[in-house]
Amino acid sequence: MDNFRFHVIRSNKLNIVFHPESLSLFNVSDKVANALEAYEKLNSFEIQELTDVNKRELQGIFNLFCKVEKTKNKDIDNGRVGELSKLVLLVSHDCNMKCKYCFAQEYKGKPYMDIKTAKKAVKTFLKLYPNKVKSILFFGGEPLLRFDVIKETVQFVNAFCQSCQITTPRFGIVTNGTLLTPQIIDFFQKYKFIVTVSLDGPSEVNDFQRVFPSGKGTHDQVVYNIRKAKERNIRIGVEATFTKKHIERGFSVKSTLKYLHEIGAKTIHLMPVYGMCGDLLLPKNRIGDIKNSFKEGVSFALDSLMTPEPIVFQYVHYIIEALITKIPVEYMCYAGIGTLTVDTNGNIYPCYLLMNEDLFMGNIFDHDFPGVHFLKVRELLQNHTREHISQCRKCWAKEICSSCYGIGFLINKSLTSPPEEFCDIQKAMIEETLVNLSEFRISPVLWRKFLKSLKSTYTHSFP
Repeated sequence: MDNFRFHVIRSNKLNIVFHPESLSLFNVSDKVANALEAYEKLNSFEIQELTDVNKRELQGIFNLFCKVEKTKNKDIDNGRVGELSKLVLLVSHDCNMKCKYCFAQEYKGKPYMDIKTAKKAVKTFLKLYPNKVKSILFFGGEPLLRFDVIKETVQFVNAFCQSCQITTPRFGIVTNGTLLTPQIIDFFQKYKFIVTVSLDGPSEVNDFQRVFPSGKGTHDQVVYNIRKAKERNIRIGVEATFTKKHIERGFSVKSTLKYLHEIGAKTIHLMPVYGMCGDLLLPKNRIGDIKNSFKEGVSFALDSLMTPEPIVFQYVHYIIEALITKIPVEYMCYAGIGTLTVDTNGNIYPCYLLMNEDLFMGNIFDHDFPGVHFLKVRELLQNHTREHISQCRKCWAKEICSSCYGIGFLINKSLTSPPEEFCDIQKAMIEETLVNLSEFRISPVLWRKFLKSLKSTYTHSFP
C-alpha cells in the first residue's frame, strides 16, 4: 500500500483520479476524492480522522484501482529502443539572425556540413537501422543557408533507399522562415517535408527577441513566407518560445496560440523559455499566473477541436498519445535512444542540446563505428530512466510527462530534470488536459465528436 500511486485533480464539474500505472482516469464522488486527496498528501491511513471514509472503504477503493490492468512498458518490447525515430543533421551552425535566447552561437566548430558528411551520415544510419529510421530532420543554426546540401541529401536518401529496398524516412526541417523562396517551397512540397518555422507570436514580442544582426525584426518577412507556403498546401508547424516579454506586452498563451493559428500554423509547439536568457526568463514570483495561462491555452486548444478550425497544441498531443496507446513514458527524453544528432564535422551526440565531450558518441568517419563511444553513451542513456532522476522518481506525472534533458543541461551540465518551475508548468498542462478529457467524456455526444475530430486532426498533423 505504501507504494500505491495516484493523483487527485479537482474541477468545477468533476473530481478526477489519475492512475499513472494504467494511464487511466476515474471520476469519483466528493467523499472519495477527499479521502484519496488526504491519503495522497499523508500516504497513511491516519486520514480516517480527517474524512468520513473508514479503513475498509478506503481499502476497497484501492482494491478497485488495483484491478485495473497495469500498463506494460512496451518501449523495449516493441523495439522502440531499437529504432531511430529521428536523425538530426546539423547542416549549419551559422545563422542569418541573432535571436536573444539562441544557444547555437556558442558552437565553435565548422560552420557548415558538406555533402560528403551528410551522405555518410544518412548512409551509416540507414544501414545501422534498416527500415527503422523514421525521419530525417535538417537543423541549425539556419539550415536553409545550406539548401544545396539539403537538396542533394534528400535526393541521395531516396535513391539509396530505393536501391536497398528499405523504407524512405520522412523529411523535416526547423527553420527561422526568413529564407523560404518559391523554389524551396516547391521542393518541400515535392518531398512532403514537415516544415517547422520559429516565430514567437505577434511582432510586439517576436521582433524584440527574434531579430536580424542589424536589430531589425523578422516577423513580417516570416509571416509573409508562411502564407506563401500555405498557398502551396505546405502544412506549417510553428515553434514558439514563451518569455517574459509576452507577459509584459499583454500576450497570454491562449492569445499567442490563437495568433499563430490565424497566420497559418497547423501545429504549434509553445513552451516556456529556459537556459541562461537573462531578462527574457519568466519571473518566478508570477509562476502561478503563468501556470494558469498555460492551462487556459490547453483548454482553448482542446475546445477548438470541436470547431472547424482546430488548434493542435503539440505538448497536449504528447499527453493524449500516452493515454491512447497506454504506453508509459519510460524516459524523460529519448535523446541518444530514439534520436541522434550529427554535427557539421560528423560528430555524433544524443541531441543538439547535449553536445558535450562526456556525451560524444563517435564520428561517422570512424572506421570502427559504432564503436566504444557510441555503445557507452547509448547504454548510459538507456539505463537513465526516470527512476534514476530524483525529481522524477516519485512524481505522479512521470508516466505521462515528456520533457527535455537539454533544459537542465544548459544550466548545470547534467542529465537531470528541468528547473522546478518548468516542471510545475508542465504538470499544470497535464492536469488541465486530463480535466478537459474527463469533462468531454461525461457527454457521449461530445465524446464521440471529440474522438472524431481528434482522429482527423492529429492524423494530418503528426506523421
